[in-house]
Amino acid sequence: MILRDIELPGALITIIEVEVSEKLDRAVVNVSVIPSKQAKVALKLLTAKAGEFQHALIRKMNVRPVPRISFEIDHGPEKAATIEKLLIESDLGTHEEQ
Repeated sequence: MILRDIELPGALITIIEVEVSEKLDRAVVNVSVIPSKQAKVALKLLTAKAGEFQHALIRKMNVRPVPRISFEIDHGPEKAATIEKLLIESDLGTHEEQ
């Protein structure tokens, strides 16, 4: 649904995790957005479409109640990429010194 209904040219939105409450009344969808500078726009688009996603899930799922959906940005992949970049740069610096 996200791929089909959210248009954000030049950005990739990936679902990282969905946390559902014990009572099944809430679901927090953690998403990663690449490039990260598009994260705020993506979150705004996802939040605006949450009601439509909710309605589609009600039609498709045989579960009651269907959790109320909210979205949050997961910065984990972004942080991992930064750490990886630093490690690569650090390793390159080590090899250059030898």
